[in-house]
Amino acid sequence: MICPQFQYLTVLRHPIARIISNTLFERYPPDRVMYWARRDSNAILFFGGTPIVDNYFVRVLNGAEAYFSPLRSLTRAHLERAKEILAQFDIVMTIEDWQYTSQQLSKKLSWPAKSLTRVVNGRRDSQGKYKVASAVAKGGKTPFTEQETRELTELNALDIELFEFASRLAQNLTRNLSS
Repeated sequence: MICPQFQYLTVLRHPIARIISNTLFERYPPDRVMYWARRDSNAILFFGGTPIVDNYFVRVLNGAEAYFSPLRSLTRAHLERAKEILAQFDIVMTIEDWQYTSQQLSKKLSWPAKSLTRVVNGRRDSQGKYKVASAVAKGGKTPFTEQETRELTELNALDIELFEFASRLAQNLTRNLSS
């Protein structure tokens, strides 16, 4: 790590759930978001454009050059580098497993455990797989059609693989707290 005197932490969310949430929060028109996913567009002050819909986590962890790279230009080498960087973090959590992985905050940073239970989010199905945007799966709003969601899922394959890696890492870091 760059500064060993600091503890690095991050919270990741399933990439498609993140895109849906970001679209709704920022009130982006879905057709604009799909435009960014289909045609290379410049980042707009880090809030819009191709980077937020094309493997955002891999782009962020690889730095500015990757962040501002053209649509569909990231490779498995970028993914592997992102995994290497993420593996150096002291605390890795996921929104989907917040109840469990947030224990790292109380154990490693001495945060009061009772303040960490505000986020309750069980987004795994009965087979343990992540549900994409569980609120949407339960009839909630999604700005995208099924076809657009499939398109975004395909486009974000590297981010989805990174998220699965991060989820396993978060589980292991939490499990090792008592070791």
